[in-house]
Amino acid sequence: MFPQDPFSGAPEPLVPPHAGAASAASPLLANLNDEQLAAVTLPAGHALILAGAGSGKTRVLTTRIAWLLQNGYATPGGILAVTFTNKAAKEMVARLSAMLPVNVRGMWIGTFHGLCNRLLRAHHKAAGLAQSFQILDTQDQLSAIKRLCKQHNVDDERFPPKQLAYFIANCKEEGLRPGDVQTHDSDARRKVEIYQLYEEQCQREGVVDFGELMLRSYELLRDNDPIREHYQRRFQHILVDEFQDTNKLQYAWLKQLAGNEVDGHFEARGSVIAVGDDDQSIYAFRGARVGNMTDFVREFDVQRQIKLEQNYRSYSNILDSANALISHNSRRLGKNLRTTQGAGEPVRVYEASSDLAEAQWMVDEIRQLVRSDGFERKEIAVLYRSNAQSRVIESALFNASVPYRVYGGLRFFERAEIKHALAYLRLLENPHDDTSFTRVVNFPPRGIGARSIEVLQDAARAAGCSLHDAVSAVPGKAGANLGAFVAMVDVLREQTQGLNLRGIIEQMLQSTGLVEHFRTEKEGADRIENLEELVNAAESFVTQEGFGRDAVALPLDEHGTALTQSPASQGLIQESLSLDDETEETDEALDRELTEELGASPLLAIVTVEKSDKVKCECPECTRYVHSKVHIVESGDRVLRFGSGCFAKAYPGAYSARYESEEKLSENKVELLKNDVAGLARLIRREFLEVRRARLRSKKAAERRSRAAVAAIRPPIKVQWIEHPKIDADTGETLSPLAAFLTHAALEAGDNQAQAGQDAVQLMTVHASKGLEFDGVFIGGMEEGLFPHENSASDRDGLEEERRLMYVAITRARKRLYLSHSQTRMLHGQTRYNIKSRFFDELPEQALKWITPRQQGFGSYAPNSGSGGAYPSGARNSLGFKPETFASPPVPAQKATPSHGLRAGINVFHTKFGEGKVLAIEGQGDDARAQVNFPRHGTKWLALSVAKLTVVE
Repeated sequence: MFPQDPFSGAPEPLVPPHAGAASAASPLLANLNDEQLAAVTLPAGHALILAGAGSGKTRVLTTRIAWLLQNGYATPGGILAVTFTNKAAKEMVARLSAMLPVNVRGMWIGTFHGLCNRLLRAHHKAAGLAQSFQILDTQDQLSAIKRLCKQHNVDDERFPPKQLAYFIANCKEEGLRPGDVQTHDSDARRKVEIYQLYEEQCQREGVVDFGELMLRSYELLRDNDPIREHYQRRFQHILVDEFQDTNKLQYAWLKQLAGNEVDGHFEARGSVIAVGDDDQSIYAFRGARVGNMTDFVREFDVQRQIKLEQNYRSYSNILDSANALISHNSRRLGKNLRTTQGAGEPVRVYEASSDLAEAQWMVDEIRQLVRSDGFERKEIAVLYRSNAQSRVIESALFNASVPYRVYGGLRFFERAEIKHALAYLRLLENPHDDTSFTRVVNFPPRGIGARSIEVLQDAARAAGCSLHDAVSAVPGKAGANLGAFVAMVDVLREQTQGLNLRGIIEQMLQSTGLVEHFRTEKEGADRIENLEELVNAAESFVTQEGFGRDAVALPLDEHGTALTQSPASQGLIQESLSLDDETEETDEALDRELTEELGASPLLAIVTVEKSDKVKCECPECTRYVHSKVHIVESGDRVLRFGSGCFAKAYPGAYSARYESEEKLSENKVELLKNDVAGLARLIRREFLEVRRARLRSKKAAERRSRAAVAAIRPPIKVQWIEHPKIDADTGETLSPLAAFLTHAALEAGDNQAQAGQDAVQLMTVHASKGLEFDGVFIGGMEEGLFPHENSASDRDGLEEERRLMYVAITRARKRLYLSHSQTRMLHGQTRYNIKSRFFDELPEQALKWITPRQQGFGSYAPNSGSGGAYPSGARNSLGFKPETFASPPVPAQKATPSHGLRAGINVFHTKFGEGKVLAIEGQGDDARAQVNFPRHGTKWLALSVAKLTVVE
């Protein structure tokens, strides 16, 4: 019944002696500090090891296992070690292999999911699984749910597959099967039904997802006493790493291996050692439960707690800052990091005038660290609370030609949501861009599948035209859906007429439904923040490029002549006027077309309803009820309901339905099917004719455009949106803010990220930085609402998690730590005036060095102060800032008589375009300008009264 243990045969584990009896001469114990030695040589029993950042917990865990094996206190098969990542598990196995002359490859060391997989493979019959069951990754699971929804006619707008996947995963993390989930409304009941159908599908196909691995393994142990008791006897020593990140189900699984519930009281067996740091619990959004640590202490009656407080990573100024900050959290088990390395450099704090200035300061400091202090770029990290913050930093690094790599994520303009948004913008600029058309034609989902796109592509190839122009050639429902998409883009082009670039993007985000689509995703908040940051990127771009932020955009033809309407708009308006006169004729034409195509088929439509809404077949010889493929039939002057079998008998031959309808009826149509089938037939006919009219309208419009193009003397007009005509110095091409911005985005999305192995600055979110360490760390955007995040600032648990997140960020630094915030930051396309983060007030002043004056900006967080935040009320107004600080930081100061000292042939540096070579100088005084060739941005004419050009020696 039980799997063969390759390590069996060893005597029953002995009880280890107390640490004081440990052999000091043992090489395993050499170079351990007192705390580590105590943890490694703990006697049998349950213990909690609070391991601070950089305290050597991995070394303690592996040395503990090696010590148990070397001294005969455990067999290799009697130890279970659980980690959170495959990387950590491999590292532990590698270290043990180096420590001991024993083959440790077969030991039970791995992640929760890896160990559960091993357990289920060994007991697949008891678990109710096929021996060769397969594991679905996240993408496979989503595909399975989509397939299920299609089979069971689930409305994917009401129940998006991703949302269903999150619902199922959350239920499994809570240990809930479909029958255990409490429901309070129809939506919840439907989700539970889908969860049940999904379970049946997975069982039928012999597959399990990640959540099922954990839940099925837990149920295997819970419901099978012999199996549970076997593993409880076997695993006398259980060690768990990163215990603060365990969720409810993982903790319950560990309890099954470690003991039993007796009369409502948990009785633990063997020895369980939990290693973790409650101050680094930052994954609550993934289901991690920091309370598991206190539950473990209580339920396992833990008598020994050891604190690993000796830090081997950072200098004391960094550690003092981390200790002081985290001491403000109320629910802690408590510890203080210390080091013998000395104070080191103070923590540098910088207050910038804007987010652009903050990013430029980071670039300057990074260059200084590399050039003067000998830091490698790969040992410098820039951390941010929100993914959207990376855009400004990436731009600054790109312009300064500093190699960088986005760790654990994509660069801003490579992120899927940004590429979708840019594709819509490109279609506004050029509707014949087939790549952009293909990317967003079914995103957000609008019922256009791969087959429909194939038909469209075939039609475009046959006609030698773009996908946009071939839409009218696609028949049926697919053609209607494609026509609706083209019409949406055309209408959007009309709606954005006369708007500035920011307005165009905001209108696009609203009209296309991108933001609404991501609201339904569990982790869609980050994507929405990135889309909002795209508005900021556009606003910054038009300001820096000199287009002007708020001037009204007008379309120009290729000669630069302003149009009152775009060419597309003119065609649409004329088209709508002509169609108004042709409506009656169109209806008659459609009827004639249908009669010719279908031969006045008696079959009007075929529909399906839920089984609970079944209807009686109205065939005279039938008494059955039907719900699937109900045939709506015209019989003389009556309209009847037939089952498919009865229809085939009554009307032998092959008949197609006259009118296409939704396959599964909505609620109001179900009522009509039951009580007024003739009324339902009229409604289906009307809807079908509306779709056909729309398709005919699109077809006629395409024909008119084609005729106009043939008749035209010059090429078709290309719409460009511009505020003030701007001529490129090299080509004479008329630029528009939209066209220029799309070019800028393409350049920044190019192959600019550092290559594998190249020395490059690391960019990442604070969450992604956990477990890593760097010589130099920059933490930007430390403002109220950003860090701590606005979603957490008003909630105590949320605020304490934000503080733990900041603690993690601080403790990533070994030698240098930089903190920064800005007085202004672009959010949602608007300049916001910020209050610096409350976390600054929780850091020890003696460990900080303010690069800018301590109180120069807009004030600090002070919830109980009356008027001036951290500043005297007499010096500042009620918002906590001086009135004179409102001088617009982004607007460059004008110089009366620029004394630039530039000449052709010298190299210069520009904050936006990087290094370049001066080609020519012309004009004097305020009119002086320079022509500069920038390798990454091409040749630019720059006004020297505005541009900040620095001579590069």
